[in-house]
Amino acid sequence: MLAEICHTHYGHTKEVQHIGLSKGKREEIAAKLQQGISRDKILNDIRDEAMSHGDQLFRRHHLMGRKDLDNIKRSFGLSDNQRHSDDQASVRAWVEEWSSSEVNPILFSKFQGDKSPEGSNLTKDDFLIIIQNPFQRQMAQKFANNGICVDATHGTTGYDFLLTSLVVLDEFGEGLPIAWCLSNHEDFTHMCVFFQMIKQNCGVLMPHWLMSDLASQFYNAWVSVMGGNPRRLLCTWHVDRAWQVELRAKVKDTIVAADIYKMLRTLLQDTNVKSFQDHLAQFEEHLPTLSTEFSSYFQREWHGRAETWAYCYRAGMGINTNMAVEAFHRVFKYNYLKGKVNKRVDNCLISLLRYIRDKAFDRGIKFTKGKSTHKMKQIEDRHNKSKGMCIDKISEDGKFRWLITNDAETTYTVLQQARYCMDNECKLKCKPCKICIHQYVCDCPDSLIHNTMCKHVHLLQRYLLSKTSQETEHSDYIHVSDTPQQDADHDYHEQEVKLVASHIQKNDKTLCEVASIRENINRKLFLITEQIKNCNNVEAFKQLNKQVTAAHHMFMSMKKQECLSPLKTVCKSPANKNIEKQSKFKSTKKKRKRTNRVRFAKPTREDTLEIFDTNQNGRYK
Repeated sequence: MLAEICHTHYGHTKEVQHIGLSKGKREEIAAKLQQGISRDKILNDIRDEAMSHGDQLFRRHHLMGRKDLDNIKRSFGLSDNQRHSDDQASVRAWVEEWSSSEVNPILFSKFQGDKSPEGSNLTKDDFLIIIQNPFQRQMAQKFANNGICVDATHGTTGYDFLLTSLVVLDEFGEGLPIAWCLSNHEDFTHMCVFFQMIKQNCGVLMPHWLMSDLASQFYNAWVSVMGGNPRRLLCTWHVDRAWQVELRAKVKDTIVAADIYKMLRTLLQDTNVKSFQDHLAQFEEHLPTLSTEFSSYFQREWHGRAETWAYCYRAGMGINTNMAVEAFHRVFKYNYLKGKVNKRVDNCLISLLRYIRDKAFDRGIKFTKGKSTHKMKQIEDRHNKSKGMCIDKISEDGKFRWLITNDAETTYTVLQQARYCMDNECKLKCKPCKICIHQYVCDCPDSLIHNTMCKHVHLLQRYLLSKTSQETEHSDYIHVSDTPQQDADHDYHEQEVKLVASHIQKNDKTLCEVASIRENINRKLFLITEQIKNCNNVEAFKQLNKQVTAAHHMFMSMKKQECLSPLKTVCKSPANKNIEKQSKFKSTKKKRKRTNRVRFAKPTREDTLEIFDTNQNGRYK
């Protein structure tokens, strides 16, 4: 064999655009990427160096761009989420790696093309991964008996897979995901498999209520697997949206449609069962005169299940909408997926585990440093609103019962339920008033539906605290700070901190001592050496060679690099300060109104009082 060799560049001279990056420079940049330095910072440093270079000649690394950094990151294997360029192979590798861990978060996995497990009723093309780590299992067993929210969202992968979330409310009133299901469908079959795995891992969960959207498969699958008879609650936002859609489609007169919508909202927000039933009868009697088509729809879809959507049937449950699930969806998509369209399943799974890891840390922060939650802000807001109300409008209506009249001449009844809180896990307290959320109940929507300490309760407690200590008739009223509850609170805090710390330690795989790290690496290398002796898979060898080469390059580059000195902060502005918005162009063209998108206004308090006239023989006004 004869070969002709050209020892110089052919067709061009040795120019900078035809030269590759040196090995040393690639390793230097790879080390910076490994340490988390941003691409913008790396490129800025390189270009600042080029501008300060005295000979006015570009060197090869001065011409680097973002694509070069991506190539270096890929060749050195710096991607934390990808085990393989093929998404399914990468997910399989992650599942295999997690299966050998003590804290395996994968309860079930079925990939497209795999044989369906016995009795699952899944098809060959179905995809299903169920996630619940030990921390989530503990939280499910702790909080699920109160109630569970379930909903699915799209847009977390590029394959139209749906992410179904089970969310509970903790003692702070905040949502906490206890399990996830990533699947290609959200039908009854998939949900039964999902809930069956949760049952095997957590035991039977018996929630008092189960909230979902208008779809029935979530509730039916839960009852089929877990048993029991939880109260089915429909998310108010989904109910309202369904009404608006049907009104636009079935009622052509927009004025009539707006009137019907106000009647529906008045029924929805009525907190008294007797009043609701009377108004519902009046509404159904009068509705056919306004729209026969919508009347038929309402009778068919909503008449027989008022317990699932009316406020009066969910009083005291502390839930109104699926906002706990929606809040998770927003945080996950915008904070963990960076507000970008995520394509890969492995990135979605890793981001979910990072989210629940951060929730564990967040829970530890609440019990140690303390943290202002949304519910606590609500309590503080109601306390401040009560300061603008007049104490003179309080009147006693028997023992432990008061009547409070507001500025609109509406009277509400406040009842005392307990002298002091008996719930060891209660964190929703008003310190100035020295009461918690479980000690009073008011018949206003804020107390019954939103399950917060309304302004009427704060006003009453400030009235009681203003009494002199010599008045024995008020001496038994609630004093949170003087009860033995403080010791129980302290013990509960310590228990929860230890629980969170135990899960964090189990998940922390970082080995601190060099000897332990070296021993762990040697053990893995020995296992690989033994396993390749009996392997004949060419693709497996190619992938192993790629990963080992990337790991070797990274190890050599990190070995040469010294630790970078931390950057000093120069700007004194707070980190969460928003940038000033610049002036921008705007269209002056008048937009055409879309007649089929009528915006319905909710009824005001005056509208609510006028819509149903109960003084005229129960007839609609």
